[in-house]
Formats: sequence, C-alpha cells, structure tokens
Amino acid sequence: MVANVCVSLTNPSQLSAIDPRCEFIEFRADLFCEGRTPGSWKQELASATHQLANHACANSQKTILTIRTTAEGGKFPDDLKRVELFKSLAPRFDFVDVEYSSKHRAALLANFAKEKKEVILSAHLTEPTIQPVRSPGFRNPKGLGSGVQSPVLQDSRPKTQNPKSEAILKAMHKAAPSAIKKIVFTATKQSDNNVPSKLLALAKKQNIRVICFCMGGKGIASRILAPIDGSYLTFGALDAKSATAPGQLVHSDLLDFYSELDFAAINPNTKFILVIGNPVYHSLSPKMQNFALRKMKLNIQYLKLRADHTQLGDILGMLRGGRFAGANVTVPYKEAVIPSLDSVDPEAKNIGAVNTIVNRKGKLMGYNTDGAIVPILGKTVKLKRARCILLGAGGASRAIVYGLKKAGADVTIINRTLDRAEALARAFGCKSAPLSLESMSRLAAATLFVNTTTIGMHGSPSGSDIPYLPRKFPKGLLVFDVVYTPIDTPLISKAVRECNCITGERMLIAQGVKALELFIGKKVPDEVAVGMHDVLLNYIQ
Repeated sequence: MVANVCVSLTNPSQLSAIDPRCEFIEFRADLFCEGRTPGSWKQELASATHQLANHACANSQKTILTIRTTAEGGKFPDDLKRVELFKSLAPRFDFVDVEYSSKHRAALLANFAKEKKEVILSAHLTEPTIQPVRSPGFRNPKGLGSGVQSPVLQDSRPKTQNPKSEAILKAMHKAAPSAIKKIVFTATKQSDNNVPSKLLALAKKQNIRVICFCMGGKGIASRILAPIDGSYLTFGALDAKSATAPGQLVHSDLLDFYSELDFAAINPNTKFILVIGNPVYHSLSPKMQNFALRKMKLNIQYLKLRADHTQLGDILGMLRGGRFAGANVTVPYKEAVIPSLDSVDPEAKNIGAVNTIVNRKGKLMGYNTDGAIVPILGKTVKLKRARCILLGAGGASRAIVYGLKKAGADVTIINRTLDRAEALARAFGCKSAPLSLESMSRLAAATLFVNTTTIGMHGSPSGSDIPYLPRKFPKGLLVFDVVYTPIDTPLISKAVRECNCITGERMLIAQGVKALELFIGKKVPDEVAVGMHDVLLNYIQ
C-alpha cells in the first residue's frame, strides 16, 4: 500500500516547484481562468494544459482536470460553458473531476465513458456529523443530482455506522459504478474526522474506490489519515501560500509524513505520535522512536509533520483525537504551544518551554524532556557548585540551564547578543556575558562547557568554529556539544585531546527516551535505549 498525494495547481508556472515524489497533479482550471477574459483564457488554457501534459509525461505523473463553478465554491461562472471546456481539455488529462450536483452530470459521464476517460465523481457536503432520528430508512438520496447538497437522513442505527455517508456513497455508485467517488465534508469539530474513516472502511469492504476527507482547519486529521484509511488520494497545496481549499497541508510535508509509515503494520487500533516543528524534515526522531516502538511490540507509529505557523492551532487540536498519543515539539514552537494545552508540568512551566505533548483522553498535557541530558552530565562531573560555561541563549539552552541550576551548578551564559543572554540569566538566576576573548577565558577555571548553538552543525550559517576557544583545554573539563551532525564536531575534535567529551546525540536519545516513557506510560528497557542509540548513530554516520 502507498499513500497517493495529489498537489493542486492553479497555473503551470508552478510546475517546477512540485516535489518529484508526488504522483498526481490536479489542475484547477477554474482558478486559472479567474480574472481572465474569455477571449484570453481559452488560448492561455490550451497552452497551459499542453505544458502540464508534457511535464506530467516527463515525470511519470498523472493529471486531474477540475473545473468548479461559483455555485460549487469554485470560480467558473457558468455550468453549461464548463461542459464545453471539459470536452475540449479532457483529452490531455488522465482524470476529470465531475461534480455530482451538476445538472449536466449525466451528459458528462456518458461523454467520458465513451472516451474511456477516468472520472472522479465529487460531492462537497456541509454536514459531516451524523444525527440519527427514530424513523428507519433513507429518503431521497438522489436529491444530490438536482443540486441538493446532501440527502435527508432518517435512520435509527448507531452513529458509528454513518448512515448519511452510506446513502451518499450508494447514490453516487449507482450513478457511476466505475468512477472514483470523492466525498468531502466541511469539519466543524474534531470528531467530524471520524466520518471519513468509517466511510472509507465501508468502501473498502465493497471494493469501491473512494476519496474522502474533511475540509477546513478542523479537518486536517482526516486529510492526513485519509490514505492510511484507504482513500485513493489526499490533496496537498504546492506551498503554504498556495492552498486551493481550506485545511490543505503542503504536499511535500504530506510526502515526508508518509515516508516514515509502515503501512503493513497499520490496523484500526494503530495510534500515532508526531514530531512537529518548522523545519522538521531533518529530524531523526522517527528512526529511533519507531525502532523502540517495534522492539516493545507497541501498536504505535512515530511520524514527522512540518507545521506552518498558520496551522499550528489546528494541528494541536488534531492531537486531541483518539488516534494520536501525542507529539514532540521542536523549533520554533516550544513556547508557542503552551497556551493551547490543558495543563503544563511544573518543570516545563519553570523552563518556559514544552517539547512533549501527551494526549490523555482528549486533554493535552505539556512536558519538557530536554533537560534529560543533565543527569548524564552529572555522572561525569559533580554538578553541585560546578563552574559551568554555557554558550548560546536559544531554545536548546533553557532546559539545560534549568537542570544545571537545579543541580546546584554556578552557570554563566555567554551569547553573541548580550540582551538574550541577560534575559535567560535573569529567568534562572545565572550570570551572563557577551561572547568575547575575556568571557571565553573563563574556561580555564570551568568544570563544564556546553555549546547550545548551531556552530559546527552541517550547513549551519553560524560557521564551524566557536570563536575564542583556547588553544589547549584545561584537563578535567567536561565538554558537551548539543550538535550531533556531525558527531565529531570541530569543538569535540579539539577538546577530546585533553577533556572528557559528551556528544550531541546523547541529548537526543535522553530526551527521546523520557518522552517515549511519557507517551506509553512505562519505562523503556535499557537494551531498547541502547538500540535507539545505535540506530541514531547509523543514520548520522
């Protein structure tokens, strides 16, 4: 099984930005025509579709032609003229999307059947929730064909059977048995995401190809889970600014998400844990966490999802759903997520940042496990009254500073921007200093040196060498670098000659193990933690 992602385009000028992993391209011809006069868009459309067809052929991608009228939420003004446009453009496309409510639906279906063209028969509905009433039986499911948005439901079965959805699917399948049925709802609450899952389960039993998800911010979960539940496609935007429908995620982010999935291991009871941030494509957390989950024989999969700041609230709302165990949070959202949580652990509250969100029966609980490295440092040097020099005042530093102060260490925060160092020092009762030859000379009398900046990271704009390092490090100094790509950073390579060193992947493992224990509610065995470390090293090196 694979997850088919379709990117929606409004102009062929966007073709170069499509992720090459994407196998489907939808062309919204109605949005292309918007603002153009009929005299200009006909010629321009011919050129655009030719360009799209050539690109798709060269990249082994399939194309979908969609033309929505204003009555259907699109931009094309006239249903009859749309029929003419469909007939002229369809030969260059693999699929055509025909709206079920169109009064010309039957004519279009007959025409495309004659041409042996694949059809996606679409119904866009406004009410995804099921409110059964006492009288049994369906009434007028064919009403959709005359422009009615949804059938009237009278059914006494339990909500979980989604009778309204069954009626829609049944009516659409009768109208076009060979077509792919696309049934899209507008979500108004998180529980609406359950409707597509149940409809897709029904369609799978009946061997009907269906595309089904919810639109809107509250429907993001269904867009993500649709291919997992058996949807023929899910749709994604070209980029964060180019969505053609509410709630669309960026297509490349969806592809990254599905790249970590073990489809063969998924069943209706599988839960998901996410790591969310921006960017997040580089995260190695799914590699080590999925190793641990498999070793512990837990029916959970860990996946990465880039979160645009405009969709962060909706993604956090999604985590309240029963199919999500929670999420890890990385930059730049460790502080931004806090107002959306139901409660925050006292330690995370003191740190002022959350990197772990646990879903406890729909309530989101915030924790911070970034400080899990501090006890590891404490096994090498005595932290009480230890003189610690910490370089950097960004997100990675807060939990470490908190942990060191809690252990009784004397911490000096050094940073290029002094006001950030001073603000962090005030928050935790530390000293601060600007990055200079004088401040770095304090390493001579230090017990511990911690680099929390990105200096030394592959591709970092901060460069590879920390300024003002001593030519020779004092013996007995413990050096810890949070950077783990590469493992042997320039700092570690220089310090290892005279000092004890702890490399950056140890922090990732420590916080990851502690976070996993919060998600699953039990201890991670030591041998599993060792295996996580080995997996991580394998991918880093």
